[in-house]
Amino acid sequence: MTGRQHGTRAKYVSDKCRCDACREANRLYHHVAKVRRAPTTVDAAAARKHIKELRLAGIGRRRIAEVSGLSLSAVCKIISGETERIRVSTERALLSVHGRSQADHGYVDAGPTWDIIAKLLEAGWTKGGIDAALGGRGRALQLKKDRITAVKAKAIAELWERQQQGQASPPDESLAMRTGQLYRSLEDRPWEGTVTWMRRAACKSPHVPNHMFFPHQSDERTLAAAVEVCAICNVSAECLAYALRNRCVGVWGGTTDEQRKGMAKPCVDCGTDVGVRPAHSQRCAPCQETERRRQKYAYAREVARYREVAS
Repeated sequence: MTGRQHGTRAKYVSDKCRCDACREANRLYHHVAKVRRAPTTVDAAAARKHIKELRLAGIGRRRIAEVSGLSLSAVCKIISGETERIRVSTERALLSVHGRSQADHGYVDAGPTWDIIAKLLEAGWTKGGIDAALGGRGRALQLKKDRITAVKAKAIAELWERQQQGQASPPDESLAMRTGQLYRSLEDRPWEGTVTWMRRAACKSPHVPNHMFFPHQSDERTLAAAVEVCAICNVSAECLAYALRNRCVGVWGGTTDEQRKGMAKPCVDCGTDVGVRPAHSQRCAPCQETERRRQKYAYAREVARYREVAS
């Protein structure tokens, strides 16, 4: 009889001891061996497929790495196929990332959001009003047609829900279009000293939003509102002349960009109407020749000065 210690597998195998301690030692040995025989790495194809589905849902690589607790380089290697096998724990961490892990500034499909915007426009909203309701300046709604950030899509969806529940309503911009209200607002703002025509323009009223005069091409409602304000303005003629002279963009003097393309434009130097000219020319022929000579003489003086310094 050997003197092996109880509670060991050697005692259980060699001495055929079947006490509780030796039985537990033998069971533990087989359990550890089974765990050691289990594969420590698996094929990365399943994780790669899951990452591809997440990216199609608008979840980027950085967000996947952040949620799974992996490094960005490890995620990129799995996506590119450089890493063919990964640890079981790595696969488990990647598969645990779900579609609700979308980051606030991650991109999503803009189609559903534009459908909601179309419903808001039909309900009386303007794009500037939507932007103001979302916390912007109310000038324009700058969104891409193909994709937008998740936080912006969520905010527009919540605005539509508030609109349906009666908790939000489009801003009343019609007040700025009423002649009496507009003139009363101008009379309430006393002008002191010598002012330019711009300060006396109707569009400077605090009740008229600036984005109204820079509407989108398809936003006919806002365009009509801007033209209506220009119709009651006392300095619309000066405004139109300024727009023709400086080639401004937007609604000026009750005209749009397309309407001003066929109008005679004054020379920027002498103010003479010389008809419709190409976009690159803003001077009449005599003024163009004068400017060309001035630039020529200025270049000659610069060359002479540099030669004098070099000598």
